[in-house]
Amino acid sequence: MFAEIIQKSSAFDSLGNVITGEMKNHLKGSYSVRTSKVYHFSSDIDIDFLSELLCDSITDIMSVNSHAQPDYDYTVSIEKRPGVMDPEAETIRDYLELSLNIETDVKILSRYYLSGNPPDMIKTVEFLKNRYYNPLIEDISHSVHFIDIKPKTDITVRTVSLEGDLNEISRSMTLSLNEREMSAIKEYFDTLGRDPTDIELETIAQTWSEHCVHKTFNSDMEYNGREISNLFKSTIVKATVDIDHPDAVSIFHDNAGIWSFDDEYDVCFKVETHNHPSALEPYGGAGTGIGGVIRDTIGTGLGFKPIANTDVFCVGSDNDNIPPGTIKPGDVLKGITAGVRDYGNRMGIPTVNGSVHFQRDFAGNPLVYAGSLGIAKKKNAFKEVRENDMIVLLGGKTGRDGIHGATFSSVSLHDQSQDVSSGAVQIGNPIEEKKMLDAIMEADGLYSAITDCGAGGLSSAVGEMGEKTGAEVYLENVPLKYAGLTYDEIWISESQERMVLSVPPRNFPRLKEIMEKHSTGISHIGYFRNGDLIIKYRDKTVCELDMGFLHSGLPMEMKKAAPYGNIASGSDPDINNDITELAEMILSDGNTASKEDIIRQYDYEVMAQTSVKPLCGARQDSVSDSAVISPPGSSRVILLSNGINPHYGKLNPRQMTFAAIDEALRNLLAQGGNINHTALLDNYSWGNVSNTRTLGGLIESAEACRDYAVELGTPFISGKDSLNNFFEMGSGTIEIPPTLLISALSVTDAGNIRPSYFTGEGNTVCLLGKAAENELAGSALYRALGHESEGTVPHTDVKESSAILATVSRLNEMNLILSAHDLSDGGLLIALMEMVFGSDCGCRIAVESSMPDYIYLFSETQTRFIVEVRDEDMDILKAAAGSIVTPIGKTVPGREFSLNYNGTETDFDIEKLKTLWSRGVL
Repeated sequence: MFAEIIQKSSAFDSLGNVITGEMKNHLKGSYSVRTSKVYHFSSDIDIDFLSELLCDSITDIMSVNSHAQPDYDYTVSIEKRPGVMDPEAETIRDYLELSLNIETDVKILSRYYLSGNPPDMIKTVEFLKNRYYNPLIEDISHSVHFIDIKPKTDITVRTVSLEGDLNEISRSMTLSLNEREMSAIKEYFDTLGRDPTDIELETIAQTWSEHCVHKTFNSDMEYNGREISNLFKSTIVKATVDIDHPDAVSIFHDNAGIWSFDDEYDVCFKVETHNHPSALEPYGGAGTGIGGVIRDTIGTGLGFKPIANTDVFCVGSDNDNIPPGTIKPGDVLKGITAGVRDYGNRMGIPTVNGSVHFQRDFAGNPLVYAGSLGIAKKKNAFKEVRENDMIVLLGGKTGRDGIHGATFSSVSLHDQSQDVSSGAVQIGNPIEEKKMLDAIMEADGLYSAITDCGAGGLSSAVGEMGEKTGAEVYLENVPLKYAGLTYDEIWISESQERMVLSVPPRNFPRLKEIMEKHSTGISHIGYFRNGDLIIKYRDKTVCELDMGFLHSGLPMEMKKAAPYGNIASGSDPDINNDITELAEMILSDGNTASKEDIIRQYDYEVMAQTSVKPLCGARQDSVSDSAVISPPGSSRVILLSNGINPHYGKLNPRQMTFAAIDEALRNLLAQGGNINHTALLDNYSWGNVSNTRTLGGLIESAEACRDYAVELGTPFISGKDSLNNFFEMGSGTIEIPPTLLISALSVTDAGNIRPSYFTGEGNTVCLLGKAAENELAGSALYRALGHESEGTVPHTDVKESSAILATVSRLNEMNLILSAHDLSDGGLLIALMEMVFGSDCGCRIAVESSMPDYIYLFSETQTRFIVEVRDEDMDILKAAAGSIVTPIGKTVPGREFSLNYNGTETDFDIEKLKTLWSRGVL
């Protein structure tokens, strides 16, 4: 049977009205579009019960076993493909089972009724499909097919001969392993005198994938005449070891880095990438990206409670000239925004900090960074899997979604990826994860270790947890979404919302009670014991691997790299534009413009702990430099910020790295942070690391991370790399620019926090930091004028910049600064305008310089701030800051903004400029 729900009139059909408006704007003719939801059930359900469950009696009507609008000219029905997660259908199915004890499958169709007088109805239908149909995960439905695969009674253990072409075996099985690695596997099984089973090969491939083991970063390198032993350990890890920060609690061996908050609590912070899945299915890719990093937080120590999310997006800049087989950048941005929005909002976790960046080379490979901050009592900072503990699986059921996700994320995309990699994309269910989170928080003390079931599924989660103890797994105990999954599919599926626990047997009954109370799944699927990895399925052993080989048998090769060939300095173009015209161009650009249309979609105030919000100021529409989280019961606060600039990365990865670290720390310090209690996270998204020049840029960047972090005394506590972000097509390859996201976390006293906009009239405005240099390569100004690769890249002297940042940190503790804002995209003039945008007052600025006005005003020289200071505090500020402070003006009544540059007066129309800046990016 099926039931169709449609609104009583078009006035209630908001989606139909939106689509009608879109068609009127883009197509000729008159249109009327109505939308409905059609619910198909494999069993008969009481009609009155369904009406009460699905229908709003005021706005909706329900039609059973018949179309609700038979008089329309054309209909399009869209449903999820078989095996694709549909959270709404799963929720209804579970509810019917609990309330009526009816087991039924549920399929949901979105139906679109079209009528009107268009010149070409076929084009109209195609327009609808292009915007509301994703062929990767959906079907245009003409008849509904429930998944009805019967379990096989005869289980055949499948083996794979390694006597053939090893590269072809790897390719055909989507193992993403090279010939050297396949040869090591063959040698291992030759010593055992047998062929591997398919699940053994899959397990090794997941464990050895670039995504899971970070082969490139952990390799030795030959670069520019010298050898580097383990790039990761000699750079990022070495910086943290050398600094040996007292606030560092747990670094680089858990799901997230743990940092001390106060005497009772620790906090953890992790940022993940979900780039490849988001390129194929933006909504699902970004949603499961944020869902996965939230599970990283839950799986840190003995369970940290997530209290804030972050996100950073990098997408293409041109909706017209895009590679074949890719989604338009505008649609990608809408999809990834919605994915993060829906997952975070539905879990009740605020999204508090982030940024959006546009660059043409992200068209085939968008970047989606998702972060999660958690908090827990200090006693829960560490975990240990114990011999003979039960392996317990919590949360959602297992299906075919996410098969080969880890190995898929380790290779490049190409123009056929939409067709051949659809199984690697997952659709998340935030409500399931919320139930699981609540249950885990209540189960404190009942388990000895926990981790998330993410990349590689059970293969990675159980394999990593059982490295020291071994693991014995019974796959028939894993709850399935539907029958018919093979044993290897169960093992490597990346179905979302699942966690694996190590549970003392005596605690299992109580744990089961708590899980059932919260209506989340729980299954005992094995034991941590026996030393090896042993997997059984219906009394047959399908996998038996030595844990030593699995975790230490990966053959590492010496990788050869060449210098990136950085652009350091060059000639500047001739610029004669008026500075007002230049400012308008920059403020109109998506990289600089307000992201309010994205931020407003997030619930950034849920939990009531966000004391400095992403939107602030007199009208709550200006931007903060950092987010500030205030956990209840403490006088201390947590600041979160980020720094990223792919435009510099394309020109000079080393200087880009310095700039990303500098920006993240400037954002913290501008808001009132304390550099002495600050930690960093690195997230690398890089191109084709088989290219020696691209790999050389990675080395230069990693070494820059080490150099600046040690000089600053700010350790790295967590990170993640996503390599091989390039898109292959018939006409060539598009490689993303070298891109490093630096996220920063700082803990300070709540009294040190201040705003990022001017607070009142009659105060002195100062430039704090380095003197401006002619450094405009990659800048917002040169990008707007089409000269991105000309000029000089901003240069950071780590000793000079570290001293400035330390001075600003000391000033924060002295409470001399009323407000502050860092100088980044657009330089001094844009920073001043942004401070006025958020304020009820304006400023008058007077500057004398030998530089042309556009250089001084738009240079992106690093380590600079605008600060607002009381007149009576200026002498103290100058004594404390010395030569790095330069008074440049005053705050004044009203929202006027005037600039006197070398005697030339310019009055800016703030309302006009703010209108340009506020146009949004979606």
